[in-house]
Amino acid sequence: MFGTDVGGQAHHHAEYQIGQEDDGVALSFPIGMLTIALTLHQRYGAEVARATLADTQLGMLSLVAFSAVLAATAAHLSPALSFGLALAASLGTSSALWAWQRRLRRPRPA
Repeated sequence: MFGTDVGGQAHHHAEYQIGQEDDGVALSFPIGMLTIALTLHQRYGAEVARATLADTQLGMLSLVAFSAVLAATAAHLSPALSFGLALAASLGTSSALWAWQRRLRRPRPA
């Protein structure tokens, strides 16, 4: 993820977008998911690994909701209120996804 600006200076794009201190956190998710997938595939087979990764992708949407709300409110509200709103967004996203998955898995009337 290195690039060059107009003046020829090399820089790390992620550093400017999410901050140098957050690069490790952003990188840990794909590495962690790959490690989990490989381990599950070796121990339990492809179907278990596939199902786990599919559910993990949906579950990450609640993390995205939490992070987005926290980022949008942290500079304007108290820390407790920002955290509470972010937590509510995360729980709301998880609840909506759970209901949606449950609806999809329900047998359809003939």
